[in-house]
Amino acid sequence: MVVEPSSSSASSQAVVASSSSILSSSSAASSDIVVETSSSAASSEVIAESSSSSTSSEIIVETSSSAVSSEVVTSSSSVASSDVAVSSSSIASSAAPVDPNVWACPTSGLYFCDDFSGNNYDKWNIRADATNTSGPNGTFDVADDSGNYVLRYTAASTGGILALVKPEQFTGVTSADYYVEAKLRPRANGTTGNKQLYILTRYQDDNNWYAGALNVQNANTSTQVEIAKMKAGVLTRPKQVKKPIDQGTKDLLDGKWYTLRFEVLDSTLTVYLDGENLGSITDTDFTTAGLIGLWTANKSFEIDDIKVGNANDKPASLLISPAATTYAAEVGDAARVINVTAKTDMGADDEFTVTSSDNSVVSVSTSGTSVTLSPVGVGTATITFTSVSKPDLVRNITANIAPQFVMPTATYNLNGLTVPAVGEVDAYEDATLKLTFDSAPILGTAGSIRIFKTSDDSVVDTIGLVDQKDDIGYGTLRSIKTRPIRIDGNTASISLHANKLEYGTSYYVAVIGSVFTGATLAGQPFEGIGKASGWTFTTRAAGPDISKTTLTVDDDGSTADFRSVQGALNFVMKNIALDTPATINVRNGVYEEPLYLRNKNNLTIQGESREGTVIQYPNNELLNSGSDGRALMVVATADMLTLDTLTLKNTTLIGAGAQAETIYFNSPTGRLIAKNANFISEQDTLLLKGWTWFYNTLVAGNVDFIWGYSKASLFEKSEIRSIGRSTGNNNGGYVLQARVEAAGDKGFVFLNSSLTKGAGPTNELPIDGTHYLARSAGPTSPTFDNIVFVNTKMDSHIAAGGWAGLGVNSQPVANPATGTATTGWREYNTMDMNGNTVSLAGRQFSYELSLADINGYCSRAQVFAGYNNGAGWNPLPDDTSDCMNVDGGSDGGSNSSASSSVISSVDNSSSSDASSGVSSSASSVDDGGASSSEASSSSSSAAAVTTTWTPNYADLQTAVASDPATGANVNFTGNVAPYSLAGFNFYSPSDGRLRLHNSGTAYAINYNGSSLPNEPLTLVEGTSGQVDPKLLNVSGGVSRYVSVAYVATPNPVTLTVVYSNSSSSCVNGQIAVLDQTGKTHKVASACGTEQSVMSVTVTDPNVTELFILNTRSGDAGGGIRIWNIEITK
Repeated sequence: MVVEPSSSSASSQAVVASSSSILSSSSAASSDIVVETSSSAASSEVIAESSSSSTSSEIIVETSSSAVSSEVVTSSSSVASSDVAVSSSSIASSAAPVDPNVWACPTSGLYFCDDFSGNNYDKWNIRADATNTSGPNGTFDVADDSGNYVLRYTAASTGGILALVKPEQFTGVTSADYYVEAKLRPRANGTTGNKQLYILTRYQDDNNWYAGALNVQNANTSTQVEIAKMKAGVLTRPKQVKKPIDQGTKDLLDGKWYTLRFEVLDSTLTVYLDGENLGSITDTDFTTAGLIGLWTANKSFEIDDIKVGNANDKPASLLISPAATTYAAEVGDAARVINVTAKTDMGADDEFTVTSSDNSVVSVSTSGTSVTLSPVGVGTATITFTSVSKPDLVRNITANIAPQFVMPTATYNLNGLTVPAVGEVDAYEDATLKLTFDSAPILGTAGSIRIFKTSDDSVVDTIGLVDQKDDIGYGTLRSIKTRPIRIDGNTASISLHANKLEYGTSYYVAVIGSVFTGATLAGQPFEGIGKASGWTFTTRAAGPDISKTTLTVDDDGSTADFRSVQGALNFVMKNIALDTPATINVRNGVYEEPLYLRNKNNLTIQGESREGTVIQYPNNELLNSGSDGRALMVVATADMLTLDTLTLKNTTLIGAGAQAETIYFNSPTGRLIAKNANFISEQDTLLLKGWTWFYNTLVAGNVDFIWGYSKASLFEKSEIRSIGRSTGNNNGGYVLQARVEAAGDKGFVFLNSSLTKGAGPTNELPIDGTHYLARSAGPTSPTFDNIVFVNTKMDSHIAAGGWAGLGVNSQPVANPATGTATTGWREYNTMDMNGNTVSLAGRQFSYELSLADINGYCSRAQVFAGYNNGAGWNPLPDDTSDCMNVDGGSDGGSNSSASSSVISSVDNSSSSDASSGVSSSASSVDDGGASSSEASSSSSSAAAVTTTWTPNYADLQTAVASDPATGANVNFTGNVAPYSLAGFNFYSPSDGRLRLHNSGTAYAINYNGSSLPNEPLTLVEGTSGQVDPKLLNVSGGVSRYVSVAYVATPNPVTLTVVYSNSSSSCVNGQIAVLDQTGKTHKVASACGTEQSVMSVTVTDPNVTELFILNTRSGDAGGGIRIWNIEITK
């Protein structure tokens, strides 16, 4: 038992009688959160909890038996209250008991008890010994902790079963039904990444037992309480519940005590932390009492007051809701109401006390089981809730109260400095506010930004500098902590809370002067913005027509449907039926927002350009813990989501937030298509379930950056780039961690792709030989390490051994330990970056596939053959490329991917804790509205440049008289020479040979007829002399075309065209790519009103221009429409 001084000194006390239960509107129905983590240790530091100070008042409250408690509103909560607890919050555990008496084992009432008051551990058989050559080699001793004896374990290098109760001491246990409870204080020891600490029950032998567990990590946002089971030597963890658990300082006796209880009652196993029931499982494998004991994966700790008792006796409990441990407000803000449920260890309603450490900062009042916290003064206060029946059971809330809001009176000339503009009408209700200073401002530490309704001066939204949360989505919401204020250069961006602005309503903006410091505004010292400043705007009268299925998102355009991607997602989820196809076109821009999509199938999110359309956010494990919390984008129960021609980037630096996915595809039976896209983070870039296809994509990261529970995830013709860590590169990295749930599932497959290296966000480069293809989650995760590489180029950063199996960098054993032809880690035809076959003789833990073995992994149809119970899925059936025919029928794109500048640009000069600190240098729309973008790749041996162009009126207005109406065409004006526009050549010798077509959602170049004066003519791939593209508008030449000219290069040049046909009567028409000499490099059918993709790679170093031609080959009509062109050279 530990004794520490009371953290409060009450001067008055009142007793409040029991009252009826009060249920908070923001409470959740369940406290069980299953947490997935891809690595065994977080890299971030422990965040210490503020200690409380002396109190001036105390109130005792007895709770009602009907009160309902809740712990957390998870990321899918539908609650929209501003007091909603986010995905990473949980009930505060106190380490500081306030009972001044040392607890001692009672003389009766328990089956077993050890409080170590005899300054020994005689009741235990100790297994751990410093001389052990196998098994745990740490040491036990009894420590005097301020007059109280506790058992201390100091870990060395190896864990295991540390101690078992002596059988003769356990004779009081006469059945298999009992609980074991102990106080545990985890301690930092720094010798291992795995930090589990287990209390064993029903121990049969070393390989068979149950356990209640603390899973302790470096960051308390990654910690959890678990139920574990060892059966036949295989450890599983069937219950995992997120809870903050702190560690004491190495070699000291500080830190927090936690009461862990594990109850085994018949086949029901239940775990409690500090009296809170965290969940149960049912298991019938071990039905005898066995023994109790201690096991660790090498964690130092202290333990005290070990009890074994009747499983029907329940622990005392003290629950608060909302469960957040911090509270931020301004003086005079609305009070926060906390609902409390307290129970004695007999299950009766308990009394509790609640105190404020400073009533001049936060005053406390109660009504029944509700406690009201009122922010009355500037400063910090600790609110302490204490169980009367069990005084060492405490909950703390740390409150930070800023000065009261006072409307600023300064005036400025704000013209051109704000978004929305001063006096703007038809402003978007989902717009991000922007304010541009004369120089880069610094984000302050106090104050708020408020939005007022002009008509009655009512506050509709308040954005603070800390403790900000939001609920995004539609229907079932995703509740997360946010960073709504960001600074990029001279401009501050402010994201409002979701759904705060109404249509057709006038608002004004107020900003307290302390929010931004160190800069002037419109030539004047910044003293805040108030009503007198005149930053007013009126929202548009209505949103898009609810029948629309194609939407446009643009951060600054005048014809957009929405300003934010989430706004469009909400519209789709609300108004479009589950299976009705929908498209969201996202124009070039940087969209700083987290995303949530749920229960919507057949949705395409189409970017304007790959590097120009960037969706980014600094979300991470420290900000929002758990898989549903920390990803930039969460997709749940969705099928056939397509992400095309865009960048998703989690801007978290690994040392500042640990795990930080770009997307969590949480659809175990659903399908995801990602093509021509970039996914960029550091740790855990992709978390995948279900069936996913990544084509011509870049995935960048450095630690477990592709991981998850996939049925089948195929990365085809893609670049997997290991980037340097922002914390330094001395730890290397890991590409994958597979947690495939069935041995027969394909898992993660890489086909005709490249593993490259490049600069990270702080320009660190990976060190050669320090990165591994994969590591395993180990036997604690009962899954399979199914990963296959087929025809994969790998750069020099990959270690010669390839795979980080048992013992490599202290990694656990994989499942299977060594790959086979059908499961585990496997490779076929691995190459260096020049395409030379690499010997796999030095590989460890993996299996080298033969040609016969790769059946099932050679094409996308084979990889996805198991979809829908064997019905199969081929996301691109017209493309016949596979592992044997890499380029055959390929639909597009080069293997080089996104710009390294998208990854590595970091600007910390104007960042703060509330801003991302990362700015993207992705290309954007130029002054003329061009949508082309270029990206240089730093990862390949020959640096490639990719240019993507989508037709648009702005680029072509010198050739086209007017912007075509929806569904219409406007002729190119006839010209004897080709137009040279947007990096391409357009030949239309008379009016209308080429046309600009507007479909309503996109533009296309319409070939209004054949490119050949000599029809019919069927072009033959690989031949020369059929057509001379340099002969203009004469026999044997060409009558219309689009071409791209470039300087001759010895490197491969890849041209990709997205096209369709304007006529359904096309039967024989062709689309072809020829060079300036008349050689035909590629021919494909031009028929079909749906879009198709044609791609060709030209290796002739003498080629200087590629022409895109259309033939009718005898058809009476028809002409191609070109929707997109991409060239990589």
